[in-house]
Amino acid sequence: MALVNAVKVLQDLLSASPSTAKLVLRTVLWDLENQIHDECKKLVDAGTLKENQLRFARGMIECLAGNIYYSATTHRCPANVQDWQ
Repeated sequence: MALVNAVKVLQDLLSASPSTAKLVLRTVLWDLENQIHDECKKLVDAGTLKENQLRFARGMIECLAGNIYYSATTHRCPANVQDWQ
């Protein structure tokens, strides 16, 4: 399995600094998080999820939110630490 450094990808695609690429990525992730929240809310409000499906969805959201945010904000390379602050 290949790992992708999304900050580096955006940095290269946008010819941006690491801090700008990180800001763009955070914005995209927050937007995605809001979309997931809205979709889950629709399903909950419609009553279409069974209890075990709802528990699974909540667990996945919590897991992804923590992992995605950590990945977008962690210092990956000590040589670039000053660029990430």
